[in-house]
Amino acid sequence: MKNIKNLHIKAMELAQKADEYLLSQQQELFVKFASEAFILENEAAEALSSALDAEPTRGVLCRSASVLAYNIGLFKEAEKLIRMGLSGKPIPEVRLELEQLQTKVETAIKENYSAEKVINDLSAELNNNSTIKFKKGEQKT
Repeated sequence: MKNIKNLHIKAMELAQKADEYLLSQQQELFVKFASEAFILENEAAEALSSALDAEPTRGVLCRSASVLAYNIGLFKEAEKLIRMGLSGKPIPEVRLELEQLQTKVETAIKENYSAEKVINDLSAELNNNSTIKFKKGEQKT
């Protein structure tokens, strides 16, 4: 279990770095770091794939790995991880997030989204959230 925790921690560090690159409009570095994060988080999720009693950890790992897969356009991998996460008994919050992501993945596959489209959408969303946080911070001072 310690190795799974270490994989997850490293994956989340890489994912944070990827988001920073996306915020600074460096999409190639975003993809590089998000891909590395996905590999580690996927490995952690796979290690618990048959451990249906390992909730909430199992569901959380499947959720984060599937989000990372979606964010870099690996829709089939995201779909597989979502199914894995939902096959257990994830806590309600994680179940809802997996179901919402499942809808996004199904749309991406149906509409033949490119990884570039997803990354551009994510970039716009991150930049909008950063702008909102900045504006809220300005109002407080």
